[in-house]
Amino acid sequence: MNERGDHRYNKRNRKAERVETMKKRTNESKKKEQDQLTVKDTLSGDLFAKLQEKKQQLKAEEQKKQEEAQRKKQEERRQREKNKSFEELLNESNMDWKKFK
Repeated sequence: MNERGDHRYNKRNRKAERVETMKKRTNESKKKEQDQLTVKDTLSGDLFAKLQEKKQQLKAEEQKKQEEAQRKKQEERRQREKNKSFEELLNESNMDWKKFK
């Protein structure tokens, strides 16, 4: 064949290869979607509801723990501040005490 004929043949082959790869990708994505749906579908409605409820309970417990830890830290800071000596408080002060002598 001449150059033009080869060019057309190569162009057709490339186009066919692109179409094939696109079909493979769409088939793979459809298969993944089906796999994901079957896991949820295989669980009974009652079991799925129980799992969702348990998830919410665990989330609430975790939030409660975090709030308790935050309260504990605040209380510790308050106690440390309360127990500081006069010298520590004076050193932390931003005021220039020499001006007030």
